[in-house]
Amino acid sequence: MIVSIKVKPGKPKDGVELQEKELVVHLRARAKNNEANKALIELLARTFDISRSSIAIKRGLKSPLKTVDMKGLNYKLFLKVLKN
Repeated sequence: MIVSIKVKPGKPKDGVELQEKELVVHLRARAKNNEANKALIELLARTFDISRSSIAIKRGLKSPLKTVDMKGLNYKLFLKVLKN
């Protein structure tokens, strides 16, 4: 499943939420030395219960707007997790 994500690094706590049809991820990690990208993959893997190796950032490695491919995640599970 390919998802567009808006990443907000340097926040007080990690979290994933759906805001006005946009997936927003808050990360404690800063956007330096690829820390935020690594933290994003880790958080998505934990949140959606998929392996880190099945997550790839396809676009936006140096941007807060990212396109992420999460293999093995279907739309139904994606929405179910976000609603909880």
